[in-house]
Amino acid sequence: MDGSFELKGLSAGKVKVHIRHMAYAEFTQEIEIKKEDTPHFIFQLTSTDQKLMEVTIKGQRNGGDDDPSARRLEKNASQIMNVVSARAIEISPDITVANVVQRVSGVSIERNSNGEGQYAILRGMDKRYNTTLVNGVKVPSPDNKYRYVPLDLFPSDMLERLEVYKSLTPNMEADAVGGVVNMVMKAAPSKLLLQANLATG
Repeated sequence: MDGSFELKGLSAGKVKVHIRHMAYAEFTQEIEIKKEDTPHFIFQLTSTDQKLMEVTIKGQRNGGDDDPSARRLEKNASQIMNVVSARAIEISPDITVANVVQRVSGVSIERNSNGEGQYAILRGMDKRYNTTLVNGVKVPSPDNKYRYVPLDLFPSDMLERLEVYKSLTPNMEADAVGGVVNMVMKAAPSKLLLQANLATG
């Protein structure tokens, strides 16, 4: 505890002492061991302390895949928007994005002839006044006659979050008078991921 050591069984004569300790420089000295009454030896070690110049801390925040993160995005947004998190999508029975978007307040769904949701109606305006984005990039319509995009083309389990903008800002497309539906897709996992879905009906 006090840094002292006792070595027994040494024969008389000269020996070399080598000391290594963390945060101290290595120390080597030759001493003489006597047959009787060998004195105590005191060795002074030199500190090798180094100054820590920089500390880098990296963190990662959920990008809206859980409900608290989604509410935080809504709170900090510069415009009126609603966010549906991936967690909320997982526990819902919705299979397509069209079914997910109808859970947002102020949004209704135009259904196809089979009764399935297809187009989003934002703030009561017709579907041609709405814009659909994928990761912030406008996607073209699969129809050569209309510019609006059917949302039943996209499976809901690919979404990290669904953002619905209800106000027009200068950075948006001119045809986004009604609103914008932005689908933020999940990123590729950094390790092997196995996922299975089971549904009955």
